[in-house]
Amino acid sequence: MHYWGWGFGWWFGGMIMMVLFWIVVVVGILALTRWLFAQSQPGRISHPQGKESFESALEILRKRYARGEITKEEFENMKKDIE
Repeated sequence: MHYWGWGFGWWFGGMIMMVLFWIVVVVGILALTRWLFAQSQPGRISHPQGKESFESALEILRKRYARGEITKEEFENMKKDIE
């Protein structure tokens, strides 16, 4: 039976396209996994680590003391540990 030149003409090109397809699929799955992981832990990947984005331990301690969460003695002891 004759295929009139249509038989195996695209075999090599089809193989390249299949490899490219699977590379795109794997990269897409990895990107989706990384994005989902970043969404589940907002402080790790999705936010830049700079002075503007994170409070220092002393600032947090001062806020806790101002809100009345800790006593003056606890504040002083924790402040000594931080500094």
